[in-house]
Amino acid sequence: MFERFTEKAIKVILLAQEEARRLGHNFVGIEEILLGLIREDTGVAAKVLKSMGVNLKDARIEVEKIIGRGSGLVAVEIPFTPRARRVLELSLEEAGQLGHNYIGTEHLLLGLIPEGEGVGVRLLEELGVDLSKVRTQVIRLLNPDNSQPQNAEQEKALNYFITRQALTVGRQVQEDLSIEISPLSSYPYFLSTALAQMHRLGIYPPLSLIQDLLDLTGGQTVNNPLAQLAKDTEISELIALHWSAPARIGLVALLLHKIPFPGWEPPSDISPREISTALQAGLKGEPIEPQAPPPPISLLHQAAKLIDEQLLSLLTILGEQAIASEPALPLRLLSRIPSLPALSSLQRQLLGVRVCFGDYTGRSIGNAPGAERGQVTGVETSSRTDWNSLLPSQLALPQPVLNYRYQRGELLFRTRQLAEPPRLRPTVLLLDVTPSAFGPIEAITRTAAFAVANSLRQAEIPVVLITTGEEQEQIVQLDNPQDLVEIWTQRAITPANEVRSLKLANAIRTNLLDESGLEPIILLFTHPWFGAEKKISRIQGLRALFIQYPSVQVQPAIANLCERWESIGAKQTTDLGQTLGYLMG
Repeated sequence: MFERFTEKAIKVILLAQEEARRLGHNFVGIEEILLGLIREDTGVAAKVLKSMGVNLKDARIEVEKIIGRGSGLVAVEIPFTPRARRVLELSLEEAGQLGHNYIGTEHLLLGLIPEGEGVGVRLLEELGVDLSKVRTQVIRLLNPDNSQPQNAEQEKALNYFITRQALTVGRQVQEDLSIEISPLSSYPYFLSTALAQMHRLGIYPPLSLIQDLLDLTGGQTVNNPLAQLAKDTEISELIALHWSAPARIGLVALLLHKIPFPGWEPPSDISPREISTALQAGLKGEPIEPQAPPPPISLLHQAAKLIDEQLLSLLTILGEQAIASEPALPLRLLSRIPSLPALSSLQRQLLGVRVCFGDYTGRSIGNAPGAERGQVTGVETSSRTDWNSLLPSQLALPQPVLNYRYQRGELLFRTRQLAEPPRLRPTVLLLDVTPSAFGPIEAITRTAAFAVANSLRQAEIPVVLITTGEEQEQIVQLDNPQDLVEIWTQRAITPANEVRSLKLANAIRTNLLDESGLEPIILLFTHPWFGAEKKISRIQGLRALFIQYPSVQVQPAIANLCERWESIGAKQTTDLGQTLGYLMG
């Protein structure tokens, strides 16, 4: 990708890495890219941000509020976070939409604000940037002599389309969409985002239907024939998810993606972002009686029949946050649904298991203000200035005595015993997907592997999945939410080659690099007889969770080779989070 970057765009990336080092971070995130855009100072992005009152000093303050400072031990090579890599991908899309064969600072800036959502948006809003004007300002700077739409016909077609859409939700659009009137409330602003997302997916419904379905899946009352859908169809299962509005865009897309809406297509050569910007202006008009077309009830009934246990399993695996960030995810993965297990509602609840480190974390003595989790353990004499921990009786001393004791280090301070935060390690997940693990075993092993992978991925700790099989193991790097689907779809029909699988896991473990300096581990999920008939050598960093067969309790065959291991029954899920915390700690 970088071969298409302009010299100024490359400079932005280098400055972003400098900002990461300044903050003591071992990663380049969206925040550092924004700081790089501001520091570059001469590109289109810097000029747009400067015209909107953004300066480097204020931006650095806001960034530090959001992500804080790191340890200061920074590697030579600083990787991009998954979100930052997504910005680079979006910048490529922006360049294509503008007809450019290069990626400049302006495309990086537009990539920071994907349809009004995300960290980049929140940061820019904190800095006072009007997001609805960013794209217009970029185009104005790129084409100072032609900042208006390409031609009058295209402008007329866009205005007609926006006016028609706005009328469906009861808004009277003024003739000139560039006129600034009253500020737009958050929900109409969100509707413009939702419509743009639908058009990005090639779905062209009237805005009123999007609004009604967002309300319906959110459990709100809808005063039209759609209200009966929640009672008569499986849409009630979507309502039971209790997802936020951004995530429900993905649910609405699932319901609408096969339904035709003739006559509601946008003008050709108009990008989703342009539609969003124009509709934001259009929805600022005066409220009127809505002129909405009747909803396609029969087609929605057919669409609702697709909502089964497997689809709900996919949605639960992907999770609300991932779909809110990328509403297209469920549609992209529809082809994987036949290979997913049909999880019951109880099993889907198990997907929400969180790794809990509890008493398995280390202990330390601390005295930082606000350490409410800690337990007061004693008193010490010190000359430090942690005044929140100073014994109140010391403040009753005369000022000269207080100063004297302070200088001699004789003031009395409380100490607190605190739990150290968990230090997550790069991890190879070795998951047994062979016939011996089918049934009640895999119900727990896959759930446990998912919980571990999700925790590590969200913390941006390297995690690799290896699934067993006699013929060939499958290897998947779990970087993105959709990668977690592999935990549920991989399956072998031949026995495992335990020796080869462990050797492969160890080879990958030794190559897992992480800035923390912690030794990577292998986390094996299987049954107690795994490796019972093989001669297996000890492997460094091997840890395991063994799931016992129902009504059987045996010593795991390779337990003595593991530096940590746990064995639980197929129905012992109550303390699964604590068990995983022990194995990962």
